Amino acid sequence: NAGVVYDQCGLEKDAESMYKQALSKNGKFQPAMNNLGVQMQKAGNTAGAISQFESAIKANPTSLQAVQAYNNRGALLFEKAKQAGNKAGYDEAIGSVRRALALDAESMAAYQLLAQIYMTTAESDRSKLQLAQLVCDEAKKIDANYAPIYNTLGLIKLRRNDKTGALTEFRKAAAID
Repeated sequence: NAGVVYDQCGLEKDAESMYKQALSKNGKFQPAMNNLGVQMQKAGNTAGAISQFESAIKANPTSLQAVQAYNNRGALLFEKAKQAGNKAGYDEAIGSVRRALALDAESMAAYQLLAQIYMTTAESDRSKLQLAQLVCDEAKKIDANYAPIYNTLGLIKLRRNDKTGALTEFRKAAAID
């Protein structure tokens, strides 16, 4: 918890120290492993961050605490795939996010990320745009007040050239947050 507080106060080095201290006492403490991966990601160490997230997942791949690590791993793989234009990277990111959803079917962060991945890959496969919308629709059933889902829906509608529908979704997102 001290690491999280330090991180929220912008004291990354102190946060990192706390996460490492927690791991010295329990080498399989998933929250510290995940948060240390986030620190590495912020520092630009993508390979180290992915490795850290994978270590957190391996510590207990079926725990609810692994959900964040699966999501964070998926987000990094998604970013790497976008930069490289790598289809296999998108597939790997989707797999990681799906595992997060298999553990926590109400993970709004996972729904959001999955919709973004599908929307991005719709450039080469238009059916993915429909899939992205379906993911958003499912997410709204779980939490109708999660603003990022409405923002993504707005982007999807813009891609479909539905400017009025997009504006409605953006307004809903802004009203919520």
